[in-house]
Amino acid sequence: MSRVSNLKVKIVGVGGAGGNFISGIKERLNLLKEVESIAINTDLQDLRAAKADLKIPIGEQTTQGLGAGMNPQLGKKALLESKEKVIKVLEDSELVILIGGLGGGTGTGALPQIAKLLKTKEILTLAFVTLPFSFEGGVRKKIAKKGLKELYTWADATMVIENDKLLELSKNRREILIREAFGFSDEIVFSSLESILELLNPTGLITLSFENIREALKEAGSFFIGRAKSSGEDKIEKALKLILSSPFSPSNLKTARHILFSLASKGSITLKDIDKFTQVLVQKKLKDTKIAFSILEDPSLKKEEVRLTLLLAGF
Repeated sequence: MSRVSNLKVKIVGVGGAGGNFISGIKERLNLLKEVESIAINTDLQDLRAAKADLKIPIGEQTTQGLGAGMNPQLGKKALLESKEKVIKVLEDSELVILIGGLGGGTGTGALPQIAKLLKTKEILTLAFVTLPFSFEGGVRKKIAKKGLKELYTWADATMVIENDKLLELSKNRREILIREAFGFSDEIVFSSLESILELLNPTGLITLSFENIREALKEAGSFFIGRAKSSGEDKIEKALKLILSSPFSPSNLKTARHILFSLASKGSITLKDIDKFTQVLVQKKLKDTKIAFSILEDPSLKKEEVRLTLLLAGF
């Protein structure tokens, strides 16, 4: 059985960065066997290089296949020129996950327009987007923030990966290379996508329904998802602490309107473990937060190891 069962899930990389994310996922995580991967771009050379199940060129008349540079209006115009073929591919989806980098022309201009098209079809739409490093320049950052504001209007839920915050993950390490810095954001996106698919896993002892996920993320605005492994005493609480130490996590759990979590083990999770973890959440005074969870068995984990996947939405 597929990890996402019979759900029609499509992952769409938009622009150069989006196409690169799709290629990296296909190569390194082998995640997309169960969902359709799509690359959308104005730059035909970049599009040909993307390792996606389907490649959609947009704005062939607008850009002549040469890309949109740092002009989001050109990216928007390109998408509108090609919107019929884009929506034809996506309209049968139940969940669409958009991925891209903001600050350039195609991703910044086209991502909000795709989300807008999906909203008219009432398709649940999540977005993972990166914001530029400061060293990429103030103009690119300004373009990115304007695009993000528009994306929030149309996507149901957006997780923002500010590349400057990734530097916090490299504290107390040697000086990092430029390519390593960009690699950090790739890893965050890859891990987040795998976490979403884990929440959709239909084969657990206790499972989350797609309606649980839809309720949590529909028009949520912002969301965060993370996961961590731990073992030993208080292993679930330790995993929670690791997740919440992420620079992308909200500082206060109480601000989240919905919490979904998944616990995976080799079969070692006890009722006491679940009760203790639930008490940790209760102690955080989440009286107005809706909580749902799943319990999975994963033979690849070590004997006493657990993997916690946590999604916070609507903060």
